[in-house]
Amino acid sequence: MRIFVESIWRIAIGQVPTSDGAASYSGQARIDGLPGCGTPLVVQFKHIAGSSCGAFRRPAWLSRR
Repeated sequence: MRIFVESIWRIAIGQVPTSDGAASYSGQARIDGLPGCGTPLVVQFKHIAGSSCGAFRRPAWLSRR
């Protein structure tokens, strides 16, 4: 799926595992501090080099508008 990352005005590509055409929720992926397990999601950020400095934020040219 295509995800618009509003804070940097770029597109990310998300890969969601499916089973019979529906999202799959079961899996062994864990996030420390959160309960339970789930399916891993892969997110690829496209063309973001130089778009932020250590944090997601609005580009300077956009803030001047």
